[in-house]
Amino acid sequence: MHLLWAATQVAPARHLLEQAGVDPDQLAGDLQDQLLTGTGTGEPALTPAAKRALLAAHGRSQAAGSSYIGPEHIPLG
Repeated sequence: MHLLWAATQVAPARHLLEQAGVDPDQLAGDLQDQLLTGTGTGEPALTPAAKRALLAAHGRSQAAGSSYIGPEHIPLG
């Protein structure tokens, strides 16, 4: 959920969400209500779904010839 919220905050990913018919601001607001808050210290734990999303995003970035996972790869993952 955090990864999807983060995708609503950066221009490339927002554009992809809009192309898919999603309002990034509304989605961010809906997700914000459900996100846990914390101190921001320590290593974050990833759920299995978040790990799968990052692995898929990594695959997309490599297929596109990128050497990094950019915000535009997260929604595609």
